[in-house]
Amino acid sequence: YLNDRPVPLAGLDAQIRNVMQSRSDKTLYLKADQGLSYGFVVETMDRVRRAGVEKLGMVTEPSSRER
Repeated sequence: YLNDRPVPLAGLDAQIRNVMQSRSDKTLYLKADQGLSYGFVVETMDRVRRAGVEKLGMVTEPSSRER
């Protein structure tokens, strides 16, 4: 998802470039499902960096043990 809209992985780079083009703040916050592999998340982080993101933050949620 990008801005609450589903985006196929193959089109993610282009969609991010589109969004970042009109923004002065090139920050993106990534929220990944805990079921994803670490490698997939790292690959996604690399993709967003190459697409023009200058600052990348991670959105986290407390685990069920911490609630």
